[in-house]
Amino acid sequence: MSTQLPQIRVAPGGYCASKSEVVLSTTLGSCVAVCLYDPFNKVVGMNHIMISREEGNVSKLFCFEEDGKYGSCAMDLLMDVMLKQGAVLKNMLAKVFGGASLLKPYDACSLEYCIGDENARFAMNYLTINSIPIITKAVGGDQGRVIRFYSSDFSVWVKKIKKSSNPALVRKDDRAWENVKQKGEKEQRSGK
Repeated sequence: MSTQLPQIRVAPGGYCASKSEVVLSTTLGSCVAVCLYDPFNKVVGMNHIMISREEGNVSKLFCFEEDGKYGSCAMDLLMDVMLKQGAVLKNMLAKVFGGASLLKPYDACSLEYCIGDENARFAMNYLTINSIPIITKAVGGDQGRVIRFYSSDFSVWVKKIKKSSNPALVRKDDRAWENVKQKGEKEQRSGK
């Protein structure tokens, strides 16, 4: 009789950490997930970054109001909850996934702004600045990904989603970005 580990789904803009044996999972398009783990203290975590939003200093209050939609908030919140569960920063290792170009041809990303590229670049820069080694990465391309991060051995199962076979994922990705963009425009108009 096999025992199944509890599965926790990390929604867009979400993050989760656990010291228990679990499987953390999410579905990615242009978003990026960072799987962090401390192999010595057996603490794992995952976030789902929707937009890098690197400009300016983002306050902790903003992060708590917006959860983990934005890059620096998603990383800070995930690391904070992992540290509270006993992880030690110097032990942390990372695996990075996502950052696909679902809305335009991937080869066009070298010529113009692509959200997926920016998200992946942000995550890898953040980890480098914080001296967290990136053990593996699967970023870019034109296919979404379903990922499952297993706390038992820190492995990640990745399944690519064919762009043509999942137009709903493309529409969902597009709607999420439109919502973020509209909210940003409203904040700019109101002077926030």
